[in-house]
Order: sequence, then structure tokens, then C-alpha cells
Amino acid sequence: MTPDDWTEEELLSELQAALRAEQEVPGALVDAGKGVWAWRTVDAELAALTYDSALEAMVEQLAATRSEAATLRSLTYASQSLTIELEVTRNALLGQVQPAQAGQVEVVVRDGAVTPVDVDDVGWFTVRPAPRSPFRIACTTRDGSIKVVTPWIEL
Repeated sequence: MTPDDWTEEELLSELQAALRAEQEVPGALVDAGKGVWAWRTVDAELAALTYDSALEAMVEQLAATRSEAATLRSLTYASQSLTIELEVTRNALLGQVQPAQAGQVEVVVRDGAVTPVDVDDVGWFTVRPAPRSPFRIACTTRDGSIKVVTPWIEL
């Protein structure tokens, strides 16, 4: 029996089955899509955390050499090409890219929201307000020759 020989009811039944099959996305396909999305920044260098003032303060407190934690938190992320220095204040995230150069950073939060922020010629940028949920910084130089991404940061 060919589709030309189907009754109207049979044709409608086949179309409904095809639509149901289209709406049922296999889990493996969803996982593959997520994997592809994760590789979207594969051409960016991953910057490693090289300094965190909060960790230093904890070590000092354990050694009993300091009675109170620093009011500012400093973080340094380094890649082969760039260093990103961050200071966390109550109201903002202050940053500098080294070596100093203009570009753009994107603050990416876990829910996918992206906030673009310009980096000035001396490498400074400010993010207001500071993110309250886990985020990462993706930095691209003005000429696009260097792309660096930090791991997820939780303040």
C-alpha cells in the first residue's frame, strides 16, 4: 500500500505519528547538543586561578596571625596570553587585563545571561553590580586575536 492508497483517516494517523515522533527528542540528542554548546569557547584559552585573597585569609586565620578577613576580595586568573585581575567590592567587580589593552569582557552567569563590558586602553573594566550567582569572565582583545575564559567563579 502506497500513501496514494491511504484513506483520509490513515493519512491523518500517519501525520499525527510523525508529529509525535518529531516532538519526542531522544535524550542522547539533547546530551549531544549540550556537549556541542559547551565547546563553543574551545578556541579561547582557559585562565587558571593563581591567587584568591579569601584563601590566603583562611590560611592566615588558621595560623592565628590575623583576626579579621579582608574587606575586599582579590582574584587573579592567568593564561598564557593574559592575566585578569579582579577585586570584588560590595557594589561592583573591578577588573584589569594585563598586558594592558582594550577589548571587551562578557560576564556570563549560569542561567546564560551575558553582560558585555568594555575594557579601556589601559585594561580597566567595571561590572556593576557584582554578580551574585556563579559567573565566568570571557575576555576578548579589541583585535580579536586573544580570547580567554575564566572557570566559574562563586563569590
